[in-house]
Amino acid sequence: MAGSSPLFRRLFDSLLQSLRSIPSLGWVPLFLFWLGIHETSKIALIAVGVFFPVYLNFLSGILQVDRKLLEVGQIFKLTRTGELRRVILPAALPAYLVGLRSGLGLGWMFVVALHVRAPGAVAAPITIFSIRSPPPYRTSCHGKTENSIKKT
Repeated sequence: MAGSSPLFRRLFDSLLQSLRSIPSLGWVPLFLFWLGIHETSKIALIAVGVFFPVYLNFLSGILQVDRKLLEVGQIFKLTRTGELRRVILPAALPAYLVGLRSGLGLGWMFVVALHVRAPGAVAAPITIFSIRSPPPYRTSCHGKTENSIKKT
């Protein structure tokens, strides 16, 4: 909306730019304090961290749509919704994908930062991809542990 509506951009872009100026890792203690060490704060923090690169890249992609493409949409008498769907969004898609790629990197940075600040609270995403070591005592098919088998 901010890319295609000057009113929306004037109203909300300065607020979003001021929130973007807060350092990425500066959000971690704020969200842990505001929302506690629960899943809600983790999801909110990752969403806020990923939002800004996606928003900024998508906004720049919309603002850089070639004016000739918009004129072609007017020649074909597209409605505002049709112009958005058939001209603006496809033209802004590369910038949006760049923002998603940057946001994915920042999202993982927030997962690691949360794991350091609040251990055990966001261990699930990290342990999914970690290699587990085998348990120290394995049982054999007879119900005895390997250590007790070796002693006999």
